Amino acid sequence: MRYARKTSASTGVYGRPLQTPAHSLLIQVRDARALRKQFFDPGMFGEPGWDMLLDLYEAELNQVRMMVSSVCVGSGVPATTALRWLKVMERRGLIARQSDPRDARRVFISLTPQARGAMDALFDALVAQFANLTRRPEEHVRSPF
Repeated sequence: MRYARKTSASTGVYGRPLQTPAHSLLIQVRDARALRKQFFDPGMFGEPGWDMLLDLYEAELNQVRMMVSSVCVGSGVPATTALRWLKVMERRGLIARQSDPRDARRVFISLTPQARGAMDALFDALVAQFANLTRRPEEHVRSPF
């Protein structure tokens, strides 16, 4: 993907979209996962499939293409384990592979439209849920009238 060097109401520098509340929450989720490693043994919380989905979702929000090798490194598990997870996610229709037309050695990974829709819906629901946490108790009470 290429970026235009322009700014508009809906895009930031280089044509990247401005952060939405869901994008901001994604960054906070990733930061919280990194912070957790400071307090607990990282081996206790092995979720390479989820880490890959988060990486791929963030890449899509930033309009960045990810190579298989980058996704594997970001998963935090050995490459063979990461590749097995990618195969599982591909069989389940969560990711798609695209060969690089300029370099046959490279393969890009992206979320399928269904997975992107599910991630969008999840983070939109989380944003709404967290918004409810910040309301005062009296705002949660519904009037019967």
